[in-house]
Amino acid sequence: MKDDLLSKLAAKEKEPRAGEATAVEEKPYTLACERPPEPKSVFEMGIPEQFIEDMILKLLLQQGAMTEHRMSWFLKVPKPIITEFCKDLARRKLIGPPPGKPNEYMLGTEGKERAEDANRVTRYLGPVPVPVETYVQMMRKQVGRPLEFTQKDIEVAYSRIVMYDKEFRDRIGPAVRSQRSILLYGAPGNGKTITGKCLTSLMKDDLMIPYAIYAYGQVLNLFDDSVHKRVVEDEYKDFEIEDTDEERFDMRWAIIKVPYVEVATEFTLDGFELQYNAYARYYEMPTHIKANGGVFFIDDFGRQRGKAEDYLNRLITPLQSREDILVLSATGGQIRVPFYCIPLFSTNFTLEKIGDEAFLRRFKYKILARSPNVEELEEIFQFECHRTGVDFVKESFDYFIERMKKDDRPLRSCLANDIISKIIDYNTFHGRPPEMTKEMIDLAYELNFSEQTETWEFGTNE
Repeated sequence: MKDDLLSKLAAKEKEPRAGEATAVEEKPYTLACERPPEPKSVFEMGIPEQFIEDMILKLLLQQGAMTEHRMSWFLKVPKPIITEFCKDLARRKLIGPPPGKPNEYMLGTEGKERAEDANRVTRYLGPVPVPVETYVQMMRKQVGRPLEFTQKDIEVAYSRIVMYDKEFRDRIGPAVRSQRSILLYGAPGNGKTITGKCLTSLMKDDLMIPYAIYAYGQVLNLFDDSVHKRVVEDEYKDFEIEDTDEERFDMRWAIIKVPYVEVATEFTLDGFELQYNAYARYYEMPTHIKANGGVFFIDDFGRQRGKAEDYLNRLITPLQSREDILVLSATGGQIRVPFYCIPLFSTNFTLEKIGDEAFLRRFKYKILARSPNVEELEEIFQFECHRTGVDFVKESFDYFIERMKKDDRPLRSCLANDIISKIIDYNTFHGRPPEMTKEMIDLAYELNFSEQTETWEFGTNE
Protein backbone atom coordinates (compact mmCIF):
# COMPACT_ATOMS: atom_id res chain seq x y z
CA MET A 1 0.00 0.00 0.00
CA LYS A 2 2.80 2.38 0.92
CA ASP A 3 4.73 1.78 -2.32
CA ASP A 4 1.60 2.42 -4.38
CA LEU A 5 0.91 5.63 -2.50
CA LEU A 6 4.47 6.91 -2.89
CA SER A 7 4.42 6.17 -6.61
CA LYS A 8 1.14 8.02 -6.86
CA LEU A 9 2.58 11.00 -5.00
CA ALA A 10 5.69 11.12 -7.17
CA ALA A 11 3.58 11.12 -10.32
CA LYS A 12 1.34 13.87 -9.00
CA GLU A 13 4.27 16.08 -8.07
CA LYS A 14 5.45 16.00 -11.70
CA GLU A 15 2.05 17.02 -13.05
CA PRO A 16 1.40 20.73 -13.59
CA ARG A 17 -1.73 22.01 -11.89
CA ALA A 18 -4.61 22.95 -14.10
CA GLY A 19 -3.95 26.42 -15.46
CA GLU A 20 -0.24 26.47 -14.53
CA ALA A 21 2.28 27.65 -17.08
CA THR A 22 4.61 25.02 -18.53
CA ALA A 23 8.13 25.31 -19.86
CA VAL A 24 6.96 25.51 -23.48
CA GLU A 25 4.66 28.47 -22.92
CA GLU A 26 5.99 31.84 -23.95
CA LYS A 27 3.85 33.89 -21.58
CA PRO A 28 3.56 33.55 -17.80
CA TYR A 29 -0.23 33.69 -18.07
CA THR A 30 -3.17 32.29 -20.02
CA LEU A 31 -6.18 34.46 -20.75
CA ALA A 32 -9.65 33.79 -22.12
CA CYS A 33 -9.58 36.91 -24.31
CA GLU A 34 -7.19 39.52 -25.67
CA ARG A 35 -5.68 42.08 -23.32
CA PRO A 36 -7.01 45.63 -23.79
CA PRO A 37 -4.53 47.62 -25.90
CA GLU A 38 -2.85 50.73 -24.59
CA PRO A 39 -5.19 53.72 -25.04
CA LYS A 40 -3.90 56.34 -27.45
CA SER A 41 -6.03 59.20 -26.16
CA VAL A 42 -8.10 60.35 -23.20
CA PHE A 43 -11.19 59.47 -25.22
CA GLU A 44 -10.05 55.84 -25.47
CA MET A 45 -9.52 55.76 -21.71
CA GLY A 46 -13.22 56.53 -21.24
CA ILE A 47 -12.60 58.82 -18.25
CA PRO A 48 -13.28 62.60 -18.09
CA GLU A 49 -10.22 64.78 -18.69
CA GLN A 50 -10.91 66.72 -15.50
CA PHE A 51 -10.71 63.53 -13.43
CA ILE A 52 -7.28 62.59 -14.83
CA GLU A 53 -6.03 66.15 -14.39
CA ASP A 54 -7.13 66.12 -10.76
CA MET A 55 -5.38 62.78 -10.24
CA ILE A 56 -2.09 64.25 -11.48
CA LEU A 57 -2.41 67.26 -9.18
CA LYS A 58 -3.30 65.10 -6.16
CA LEU A 59 -0.37 62.80 -6.91
CA LEU A 60 2.09 65.71 -6.94
CA LEU A 61 0.54 67.04 -3.74
CA GLN A 62 1.15 63.73 -2.01
CA GLN A 63 4.47 62.66 -3.55
CA GLY A 64 6.19 65.93 -4.34
CA ALA A 65 8.22 66.42 -7.53
CA MET A 66 7.97 63.54 -10.02
CA THR A 67 9.00 62.67 -13.55
CA GLU A 68 6.42 62.02 -16.25
CA HIS A 69 7.48 58.38 -16.35
CA ARG A 70 6.94 57.97 -12.62
CA MET A 71 3.50 59.59 -12.88
CA SER A 72 2.66 57.31 -15.81
CA TRP A 73 3.56 54.18 -13.87
CA PHE A 74 1.75 55.23 -10.68
CA LEU A 75 -1.49 56.27 -12.41
CA LYS A 76 -1.26 53.52 -15.10
CA VAL A 77 -1.75 56.14 -17.82
CA PRO A 78 0.36 56.01 -21.02
CA LYS A 79 3.25 58.44 -20.86
CA PRO A 80 2.31 60.34 -24.05
CA ILE A 81 -1.04 61.19 -22.44
CA ILE A 82 0.70 62.24 -19.21
CA THR A 83 3.04 64.44 -21.26
CA GLU A 84 0.12 66.27 -22.88
CA PHE A 85 -1.51 66.87 -19.50
CA CYS A 86 1.74 68.13 -17.98
CA LYS A 87 2.31 70.55 -20.85
CA ASP A 88 -1.19 71.98 -20.42
CA LEU A 89 -0.89 72.21 -16.62
CA ALA A 90 2.51 73.91 -16.94
CA ARG A 91 1.11 76.39 -19.48
CA ARG A 92 -1.58 77.30 -16.94
CA LYS A 93 1.06 77.73 -14.20
CA LEU A 94 -0.42 74.92 -12.08
CA ILE A 95 2.81 72.89 -12.17
CA GLY A 96 6.41 73.54 -13.12
CA PRO A 97 9.93 72.09 -12.85
CA PRO A 98 11.68 72.37 -9.48
CA PRO A 99 15.04 74.22 -9.42
CA GLY A 100 17.76 72.20 -11.11
CA LYS A 101 15.45 69.35 -12.15
CA PRO A 102 14.08 70.13 -15.62
CA ASN A 103 12.70 66.58 -16.09
CA GLU A 104 10.42 66.73 -13.05
CA TYR A 105 7.27 68.61 -12.13
CA MET A 106 6.02 70.05 -8.85
CA LEU A 107 2.91 71.97 -7.85
CA GLY A 108 2.69 75.73 -8.02
CA THR A 109 0.64 77.73 -5.51
CA GLU A 110 -2.53 77.61 -7.59
CA GLY A 111 -1.90 73.96 -8.44
CA LYS A 112 -1.75 73.11 -4.74
CA GLU A 113 -5.11 74.82 -4.18
CA ARG A 114 -6.61 72.88 -7.08
CA ALA A 115 -5.25 69.60 -5.69
CA GLU A 116 -6.77 70.31 -2.27
CA ASP A 117 -10.11 71.09 -3.93
CA ALA A 118 -9.89 67.78 -5.82
CA ASN A 119 -9.29 65.92 -2.55
CA ARG A 120 -12.55 67.32 -1.24
CA VAL A 121 -14.33 65.51 -4.08
CA THR A 122 -12.48 62.20 -3.59
CA ARG A 123 -9.22 61.26 -1.92
CA TYR A 124 -8.81 58.22 -4.14
CA LEU A 125 -5.26 58.09 -5.45
CA GLY A 126 -4.06 55.13 -7.47
CA PRO A 127 -4.44 53.70 -10.97
CA VAL A 128 -6.95 55.66 -13.03
CA PRO A 129 -10.24 53.68 -13.08
CA VAL A 130 -11.88 52.09 -16.10
CA PRO A 131 -15.54 52.78 -16.98
CA VAL A 132 -18.00 50.36 -15.40
CA GLU A 133 -19.31 49.47 -18.87
CA THR A 134 -15.83 48.31 -19.91
CA TYR A 135 -15.48 46.22 -16.75
CA VAL A 136 -18.82 44.51 -17.41
CA GLN A 137 -17.88 43.71 -21.02
CA MET A 138 -14.47 42.32 -20.10
CA MET A 139 -15.77 40.12 -17.27
CA ARG A 140 -18.43 38.63 -19.51
CA LYS A 141 -15.82 37.86 -22.14
CA GLN A 142 -13.62 36.13 -19.59
CA VAL A 143 -15.98 34.22 -17.32
CA GLY A 144 -19.47 34.68 -18.74
CA ARG A 145 -19.67 31.15 -20.04
CA PRO A 146 -20.36 27.68 -18.54
CA LEU A 147 -17.52 25.99 -16.69
CA GLU A 148 -15.96 23.23 -18.76
CA PHE A 149 -14.10 20.50 -16.91
CA THR A 150 -14.12 16.73 -16.54
CA GLN A 151 -13.54 14.04 -13.94
CA LYS A 152 -9.83 14.17 -14.80
CA ASP A 153 -9.74 17.88 -13.95
CA ILE A 154 -11.31 17.15 -10.57
CA GLU A 155 -8.63 14.54 -9.88
CA VAL A 156 -5.91 17.05 -10.77
CA ALA A 157 -7.54 19.70 -8.59
CA TYR A 158 -7.38 17.37 -5.59
CA SER A 159 -3.97 15.89 -6.39
CA ARG A 160 -2.35 17.70 -3.42
CA ILE A 161 -4.61 16.02 -0.87
CA VAL A 162 -5.94 12.51 -0.25
CA MET A 163 -9.48 12.40 -1.58
CA TYR A 164 -10.51 9.35 0.41
CA ASP A 165 -14.25 9.79 -0.16
CA LYS A 166 -14.84 8.87 -3.80
CA GLU A 167 -18.53 9.71 -3.55
CA PHE A 168 -17.66 13.25 -2.48
CA ARG A 169 -15.33 13.65 -5.45
CA ASP A 170 -17.92 12.32 -7.88
CA ARG A 171 -20.62 14.65 -6.54
CA ILE A 172 -18.64 17.87 -6.15
CA GLY A 173 -17.78 17.95 -9.86
CA PRO A 174 -21.32 18.21 -11.26
CA ALA A 175 -22.31 20.57 -8.44
CA VAL A 176 -19.47 23.00 -9.15
CA ARG A 177 -20.01 22.84 -12.88
CA SER A 178 -23.63 23.93 -12.37
CA GLN A 179 -22.41 27.14 -10.62
CA ARG A 180 -25.43 26.93 -8.33
CA SER A 181 -25.55 27.19 -4.54
CA ILE A 182 -23.67 24.35 -2.82
CA LEU A 183 -23.82 23.44 0.86
CA LEU A 184 -20.95 21.35 2.22
CA TYR A 185 -21.84 19.88 5.59
CA GLY A 186 -20.25 17.50 8.05
CA ALA A 187 -18.13 17.28 11.18
CA PRO A 188 -15.23 19.74 11.57
CA GLY A 189 -11.81 18.73 10.30
CA ASN A 190 -12.87 16.70 7.26
CA GLY A 191 -11.65 18.94 4.46
CA LYS A 192 -14.58 21.22 3.64
CA THR A 193 -12.41 24.33 3.63
CA ILE A 194 -9.56 22.83 1.59
CA THR A 195 -12.20 21.77 -0.94
CA GLY A 196 -12.82 25.39 -1.89
CA LYS A 197 -9.13 26.18 -2.23
CA CYS A 198 -8.54 23.21 -4.54
CA LEU A 199 -11.41 24.17 -6.83
CA THR A 200 -9.71 27.35 -8.08
CA SER A 201 -7.60 25.21 -10.42
CA LEU A 202 -10.75 24.27 -12.34
CA MET A 203 -10.72 27.79 -13.80
CA LYS A 204 -7.88 27.27 -16.23
CA ASP A 205 -7.38 30.86 -17.34
CA ASP A 206 -5.92 33.74 -15.38
CA LEU A 207 -8.06 36.86 -15.08
CA MET A 208 -7.80 40.52 -15.95
CA ILE A 209 -9.42 42.96 -13.56
CA PRO A 210 -9.15 46.75 -13.29
CA TYR A 211 -7.64 48.29 -10.20
CA ALA A 212 -10.68 50.56 -9.89
CA ILE A 213 -13.98 51.31 -11.65
CA TYR A 214 -15.58 54.64 -12.56
CA ALA A 215 -19.38 54.95 -12.44
CA TYR A 216 -21.56 58.06 -12.34
CA GLY A 217 -18.66 60.23 -11.20
CA GLN A 218 -17.77 57.84 -8.36
CA VAL A 219 -14.68 55.65 -7.84
CA LEU A 220 -15.14 52.00 -6.86
CA ASN A 221 -11.93 50.33 -5.73
CA LEU A 222 -11.78 46.68 -6.83
CA PHE A 223 -8.20 45.41 -6.58
CA ASP A 224 -7.45 43.94 -3.15
CA ASP A 225 -3.95 42.64 -2.32
CA SER A 226 -5.40 40.21 0.23
CA VAL A 227 -7.52 38.54 -2.48
CA HIS A 228 -5.99 39.28 -5.87
CA LYS A 229 -2.52 37.86 -6.56
CA ARG A 230 -0.76 39.33 -9.59
CA VAL A 231 0.65 37.01 -12.22
CA VAL A 232 2.54 39.85 -13.92
CA GLU A 233 4.22 42.47 -11.73
CA ASP A 234 4.85 46.07 -12.82
CA GLU A 235 5.46 45.47 -16.52
CA TYR A 236 6.26 49.08 -17.34
CA LYS A 237 8.06 50.23 -14.22
CA ASP A 238 11.68 49.75 -15.22
CA PHE A 239 11.87 51.33 -18.66
CA GLU A 240 10.62 54.33 -20.58
CA ILE A 241 7.47 53.07 -22.25
CA GLU A 242 7.86 54.97 -25.51
CA ASP A 243 11.42 53.63 -25.97
CA THR A 244 10.35 50.01 -26.52
CA ASP A 245 8.88 48.39 -29.61
CA GLU A 246 7.04 45.74 -27.57
CA GLU A 247 3.28 45.49 -27.84
CA ARG A 248 1.77 47.66 -25.13
CA PHE A 249 -1.39 47.07 -23.13
CA ASP A 250 -3.69 49.08 -20.90
CA MET A 251 -1.85 49.26 -17.58
CA ARG A 252 -5.09 49.80 -15.68
CA TRP A 253 -5.83 46.07 -15.94
CA ALA A 254 -4.00 43.69 -13.60
CA ILE A 255 -3.48 40.04 -14.54
CA ILE A 256 -4.28 37.93 -11.50
CA LYS A 257 -4.62 34.32 -10.48
CA VAL A 258 -8.13 32.95 -10.03
CA PRO A 259 -9.35 34.57 -6.79
CA TYR A 260 -10.32 32.60 -3.72
CA VAL A 261 -12.33 34.60 -1.19
CA GLU A 262 -13.10 33.00 2.16
CA VAL A 263 -15.27 34.59 4.83
CA ALA A 264 -16.43 33.16 8.14
CA THR A 265 -18.25 34.23 11.30
CA GLU A 266 -17.03 37.83 11.03
CA PHE A 267 -18.87 38.32 7.73
CA THR A 268 -22.03 40.42 7.90
CA LEU A 269 -24.76 41.19 5.37
CA ASP A 270 -23.15 44.60 4.81
CA GLY A 271 -20.29 42.73 3.15
CA PHE A 272 -22.55 42.16 0.14
CA GLU A 273 -22.86 45.92 -0.46
CA LEU A 274 -20.61 48.70 -1.68
CA GLN A 275 -18.72 50.16 1.29
CA TYR A 276 -18.49 53.95 1.16
CA ASN A 277 -15.56 55.60 2.92
CA ALA A 278 -16.95 58.96 3.99
CA TYR A 279 -13.49 60.37 4.68
CA ALA A 280 -11.79 59.17 1.48
CA ARG A 281 -14.99 59.65 -0.55
CA TYR A 282 -14.82 56.52 -2.66
CA TYR A 283 -16.28 53.01 -2.53
CA GLU A 284 -14.82 49.58 -1.86
CA MET A 285 -16.27 46.76 -3.93
CA PRO A 286 -18.25 44.06 -2.03
CA THR A 287 -16.51 40.87 -1.00
CA HIS A 288 -18.43 38.56 -3.33
CA ILE A 289 -17.72 40.75 -6.37
CA LYS A 290 -14.00 40.56 -5.59
CA ALA A 291 -14.43 36.79 -6.00
CA ASN A 292 -15.68 37.18 -9.59
CA GLY A 293 -14.23 34.47 -11.77
CA GLY A 294 -13.14 32.41 -8.77
CA VAL A 295 -14.45 30.80 -5.59
CA PHE A 296 -16.58 32.54 -2.95
CA PHE A 297 -16.48 30.41 0.20
CA ILE A 298 -18.68 31.15 3.23
CA ASP A 299 -17.25 29.06 6.08
CA ASP A 300 -18.98 28.32 9.40
CA PHE A 301 -22.32 29.03 7.74
CA GLY A 302 -25.00 29.50 10.37
CA ARG A 303 -22.69 31.17 12.89
CA GLN A 304 -22.74 34.64 11.31
CA ARG A 305 -24.67 37.50 12.83
CA GLY A 306 -28.27 37.45 11.71
CA LYS A 307 -30.27 34.64 10.18
CA ALA A 308 -28.68 32.10 7.87
CA GLU A 309 -31.57 32.45 5.43
CA ASP A 310 -30.81 36.17 5.00
CA TYR A 311 -27.32 35.38 3.68
CA LEU A 312 -28.60 32.82 1.21
CA ASN A 313 -31.50 35.03 0.13
CA ARG A 314 -29.08 37.87 -0.61
CA LEU A 315 -27.22 35.67 -3.11
CA ILE A 316 -30.10 33.77 -4.72
CA THR A 317 -30.99 36.40 -7.34
CA PRO A 318 -27.36 37.15 -8.35
CA LEU A 319 -26.69 33.41 -8.66
CA GLN A 320 -29.69 32.96 -10.94
CA SER A 321 -29.25 36.08 -13.08
CA ARG A 322 -25.41 36.07 -13.07
CA GLU A 323 -25.37 39.74 -12.13
CA ASP A 324 -25.82 41.84 -9.03
CA ILE A 325 -27.26 45.31 -8.49
CA LEU A 326 -25.12 47.55 -6.29
CA VAL A 327 -26.31 50.82 -4.78
CA LEU A 328 -24.11 53.91 -4.61
CA SER A 329 -25.22 54.99 -1.16
CA ALA A 330 -23.74 58.50 -1.39
CA THR A 331 -25.71 59.36 -4.53
CA GLY A 332 -28.52 56.78 -4.67
CA GLY A 333 -27.46 55.53 -8.10
CA GLN A 334 -27.31 51.86 -9.08
CA ILE A 335 -24.97 49.79 -11.21
CA ARG A 336 -25.24 46.26 -12.56
CA VAL A 337 -22.12 44.11 -12.41
CA PRO A 338 -21.50 40.49 -13.45
CA PHE A 339 -21.41 37.79 -10.78
CA TYR A 340 -19.72 34.63 -12.02
CA CYS A 341 -18.10 32.43 -9.40
CA ILE A 342 -18.32 29.10 -7.59
CA PRO A 343 -20.46 29.77 -4.48
CA LEU A 344 -19.77 27.42 -1.57
CA PHE A 345 -21.39 27.37 1.86
CA SER A 346 -19.78 25.22 4.55
CA THR A 347 -21.16 24.26 7.94
CA ASN A 348 -20.40 21.99 10.88
CA PHE A 349 -24.05 22.02 11.91
CA THR A 350 -26.40 19.18 11.13
CA LEU A 351 -28.88 20.01 8.40
CA GLU A 352 -31.85 20.32 10.75
CA LYS A 353 -30.01 23.01 12.72
CA ILE A 354 -29.34 25.04 9.57
CA GLY A 355 -32.97 25.36 8.57
CA ASP A 356 -36.21 23.66 7.69
CA GLU A 357 -36.92 21.66 4.55
CA ALA A 358 -38.11 24.69 2.59
CA PHE A 359 -34.93 26.60 3.37
CA LEU A 360 -32.61 23.69 2.60
CA ARG A 361 -34.32 23.20 -0.75
CA ARG A 362 -32.86 26.54 -1.84
CA PHE A 363 -29.42 24.92 -1.81
CA LYS A 364 -29.33 23.15 -5.15
CA TYR A 365 -26.63 20.76 -3.95
CA LYS A 366 -26.05 19.42 -0.42
CA ILE A 367 -22.90 17.31 -0.09
CA LEU A 368 -21.68 15.49 3.02
CA ALA A 369 -17.97 15.59 3.90
CA ARG A 370 -17.82 12.41 5.95
CA SER A 371 -15.17 11.28 8.42
CA PRO A 372 -12.52 8.75 7.33
CA ASN A 373 -12.30 5.18 8.56
CA VAL A 374 -9.05 3.71 9.95
CA GLU A 375 -7.71 2.58 6.56
CA GLU A 376 -8.44 5.95 4.97
CA LEU A 377 -6.84 7.84 7.85
CA GLU A 378 -3.74 5.67 7.52
CA GLU A 379 -3.48 6.67 3.87
CA ILE A 380 -3.76 10.33 4.88
CA PHE A 381 -1.00 9.85 7.49
CA GLN A 382 1.24 8.26 4.86
CA PHE A 383 0.57 11.15 2.50
CA GLU A 384 1.36 13.73 5.20
CA CYS A 385 4.55 11.93 6.24
CA HIS A 386 5.77 11.81 2.65
CA ARG A 387 4.91 15.47 2.12
CA THR A 388 6.84 16.58 5.22
CA GLY A 389 9.76 14.14 4.97
CA VAL A 390 8.89 12.13 8.09
CA ASP A 391 9.18 8.33 7.93
CA PHE A 392 5.79 6.70 8.40
CA VAL A 393 5.82 4.07 11.17
CA LYS A 394 2.92 1.63 11.03
CA GLU A 395 3.29 0.56 14.68
CA SER A 396 3.11 4.16 15.87
CA PHE A 397 0.02 4.80 13.77
CA ASP A 398 -1.68 1.73 15.23
CA TYR A 399 -0.74 2.97 18.70
CA PHE A 400 -2.35 6.32 17.90
CA ILE A 401 -5.56 4.60 16.77
CA GLU A 402 -5.64 2.58 20.01
CA ARG A 403 -5.47 5.78 22.06
CA MET A 404 -8.23 7.33 19.97
CA LYS A 405 -10.49 4.31 20.51
CA LYS A 406 -9.70 4.16 24.22
CA ASP A 407 -10.71 7.81 24.66
CA ASP A 408 -13.70 7.36 22.35
CA ARG A 409 -12.59 10.12 20.01
CA PRO A 410 -13.91 10.36 16.43
CA LEU A 411 -11.53 10.09 13.49
CA ARG A 412 -11.05 13.23 11.38
CA SER A 413 -8.99 13.74 8.25
CA CYS A 414 -7.22 16.75 9.83
CA LEU A 415 -5.58 14.53 12.46
CA ALA A 416 -2.68 13.58 10.20
CA ASN A 417 -1.54 17.18 9.82
CA ASP A 418 -2.33 17.98 13.46
CA ILE A 419 -0.16 15.16 14.81
CA ILE A 420 2.72 15.17 12.32
CA SER A 421 3.12 18.97 12.44
CA LYS A 422 3.47 18.87 16.24
CA ILE A 423 6.09 16.14 16.00
CA ILE A 424 8.03 18.29 13.53
CA ASP A 425 7.68 21.45 15.64
CA TYR A 426 8.89 19.75 18.83
CA ASN A 427 11.90 18.04 17.28
CA THR A 428 12.90 21.08 15.22
CA PHE A 429 12.93 23.19 18.38
CA HIS A 430 15.19 20.65 20.11
CA GLY A 431 17.48 20.28 17.09
CA ARG A 432 16.55 16.68 16.32
CA PRO A 433 15.21 15.02 13.16
CA PRO A 434 11.47 14.36 13.50
CA GLU A 435 10.57 10.73 14.10
CA MET A 436 7.16 9.12 14.35
CA THR A 437 7.83 7.25 17.60
CA LYS A 438 5.26 6.23 20.19
CA GLU A 439 6.75 8.81 22.57
CA MET A 440 6.23 11.54 19.98
CA ILE A 441 2.71 10.28 19.29
CA ASP A 442 1.94 10.61 23.01
CA LEU A 443 3.32 14.14 23.12
CA ALA A 444 1.46 15.28 20.00
CA TYR A 445 -1.71 13.57 21.22
CA GLU A 446 -1.62 15.40 24.55
CA LEU A 447 -0.92 18.73 22.85
CA ASN A 448 -3.76 18.16 20.39
CA PHE A 449 -6.33 16.85 22.87
CA SER A 450 -5.39 18.80 25.96
CA GLU A 451 -7.50 17.99 29.01
CA GLN A 452 -7.78 20.27 32.02
CA THR A 453 -6.11 18.58 34.99
CA GLU A 454 -6.21 21.56 37.36
CA THR A 455 -9.08 23.69 38.59
CA TRP A 456 -9.05 27.30 39.66
CA GLU A 457 -11.37 30.21 40.14
CA PHE A 458 -11.41 32.95 37.56
CA GLY A 459 -10.22 36.28 38.98
CA THR A 460 -8.05 34.97 41.83
CA ASN A 461 -4.58 36.37 42.47
CA GLU A 462 -2.89 33.03 41.92
